[in-house]
Amino acid sequence: MKFPKFMKPKTLFSGLSVAGAIGLFAIANGSQVSADTITWQQSTDAWSEGMMHFERDGRESRSKYVVLRLNDRVVFCLDPWTPVVEGADYDYNESKYTKDVTNLGEANVPIDEATFRRLELIAYYGYYGSADKRDWRAVMTQALIWNEMGYTPKQFTGDLTMTDFENFKAEVMEKVNNHQAFTSWNGSSQVIQKGQTIELTDENNVIQKLSIPSTQDGYTFSLNGNVLSITATQEAPAESKTFTFTSADTSYEGASLVWFKSGSQTVGEFKIKDGNIGSVSLSTLPTPTPPTPTPPTPPVTPPVADANEAEGAFYLRKTNTDKEGLAGVEFEVFQIKEDGSESSIGKFKTDKDGLLTVEGLEAGKYYVREVKAADGYKLSDKKIDFNIVAGQKASAATATLFQNERVPVIKTDATNAQTGTKAVYKFETKKEVAHLTNLDVGKTYTVRTYENDRDTKKERIQVQEKKIVATAHEMDVEFEYPVLEETIGHWSVFGEELLDEEGNILASNFDWNNDRETVYNRNPKLNTIAQVNGKKVTNVGEDGKVSDTIKYQDFEKGSQVFVRLEIAKYGTDEVVGTYETTATIDESGELVVNAETLNTKDLPAGKYVLFETVFEMKDGKPTENVISKERDNKNEDQSFEVVKPNSELPKTDSNSKTLKPKPVSPEPKSELPKTNTAITGGIVVAGVLALGAAGYFVFKKRNHKAQ
Repeated sequence: MKFPKFMKPKTLFSGLSVAGAIGLFAIANGSQVSADTITWQQSTDAWSEGMMHFERDGRESRSKYVVLRLNDRVVFCLDPWTPVVEGADYDYNESKYTKDVTNLGEANVPIDEATFRRLELIAYYGYYGSADKRDWRAVMTQALIWNEMGYTPKQFTGDLTMTDFENFKAEVMEKVNNHQAFTSWNGSSQVIQKGQTIELTDENNVIQKLSIPSTQDGYTFSLNGNVLSITATQEAPAESKTFTFTSADTSYEGASLVWFKSGSQTVGEFKIKDGNIGSVSLSTLPTPTPPTPTPPTPPVTPPVADANEAEGAFYLRKTNTDKEGLAGVEFEVFQIKEDGSESSIGKFKTDKDGLLTVEGLEAGKYYVREVKAADGYKLSDKKIDFNIVAGQKASAATATLFQNERVPVIKTDATNAQTGTKAVYKFETKKEVAHLTNLDVGKTYTVRTYENDRDTKKERIQVQEKKIVATAHEMDVEFEYPVLEETIGHWSVFGEELLDEEGNILASNFDWNNDRETVYNRNPKLNTIAQVNGKKVTNVGEDGKVSDTIKYQDFEKGSQVFVRLEIAKYGTDEVVGTYETTATIDESGELVVNAETLNTKDLPAGKYVLFETVFEMKDGKPTENVISKERDNKNEDQSFEVVKPNSELPKTDSNSKTLKPKPVSPEPKSELPKTNTAITGGIVVAGVLALGAAGYFVFKKRNHKAQ
């Protein structure tokens, strides 16, 4: 891929300026300096001027082509739309991305671990691992990182074009998608006779990325395509020795760092966590000593046959993928006769070190197969053919290596992701943790979890998958599930599956009645009765204390909630008064709210209705999450009347006109609930008569306290 335009000298722009109201690389004024100073350096290559345009959620941003450098090391922005503050006081956190990268300023786009791993590979193949370190690759890599995070490129100006970006993306993502961390023979054990050569073929196409010596510790190595040839010299040690070959360039392997500072962009200094590795354990056997020729027997003396001369021996070693010997594994040995038939010689078990030796075998053809695996391990389907040479001793026999994969186990726990309880509101999420055990380190797995509705018996209503590389024998993989409308009031039961790279299911777990895997989706409801002074009717001008009896169902017991009461004209949504307070949900199932600041004496005659909304409280403050609400403007239980003394409530018809009430002190409507506030509607009814008289009602606003 060529960019000839980049070689044209251009005037270097100064500063990290941004066109538009919001820029992807904004610089805040007033740089800070201290003893531990981190400076952001602009590119020193005068190669291009221009801008790139990105869009997310209907919001478009523009940025000049800028390269961020942290202590002269190129880093990449993870926090678009937040200004870069030059100077000191930046900190880093190696574990900040283990679950997700949060607190990303104005954009606030969390990055889960799987996405972060892809960003590491994009940074490596796009810039860090490239021989071309010109700044255009850093800029393009930054654009590709944002694209992976969900930002859509819309336009490139100057020397860069959208076609340049698409070409760069195709080049880099092909390498990212084909990235393999391990060779196919990684973690294997091999036994070689001195002077013998074995060949290991890498089916994962990783071997070309490894740095492999020509000689080391008595072994010689040579590479031809994807085949590694290993020869044991006479100097090779008898004891097992492990050789680990890694990527030729290891400078970008390790733990990524996330740099952050309050009020500034969060940036990533990326490393590859799973660098390319090929590991093999080698052990040798001595070169078999040729038998000493027997001198010819005098013709007069008949030959004497040695009873053991026609016999030989065979042995094998049984290990797991960690090269640990497995005891008690049972094998069966079969002899293949000249007519092609076969017969069982017998069954044999490995010793404490995983070794199996079979002696006294006639010269000829044989094969061995595993018939019973060790507990917790998969039975091998491997069948090994071998030949017995007359007079061959066990110490000189060709060793056969059997490796057993572990049989993984998967279990799960399902809870409220926010509280850890076994019930969720509709605005919360469910956390499903898959507990994996007996994994083979270095092996790639797919963890699949799915949600089922226990009440309707509907299966797999939501399915999620994550691909992992086992870094330990035991791992936990977390998933978060939203609450679907169809599951409200029902129990959700989760199931899990563990798959290999070919899509074969290795382990599964699902039980409709497993409480550990079950979470209840709450269906909170309200039934209310509104009264004034304990009655449904009050007189105009009479002190009237509004109270509301709220009966609740399916609320979290012991939780604190935020309650908003609103008085509206009956049959409408026109609110004329508001009262807000906090309350605690107890076992009674009933809550009585006395709205001290809501007094009906200033209301004109008419019929009114009371609305109730209950919000979630978190850390002592109300949130915008609505637990439940009752807003029926014709609900008789929620209504009351204000009447003129000694008169009937005036009747209205379609031709009558009602003066629209006006608040005395209009205030902007708050979008979020506010704790410990009371807002009462002020209504002024003014009528100008022929002789001129005026009157008004004011629905007074007072401070209140929750009861």
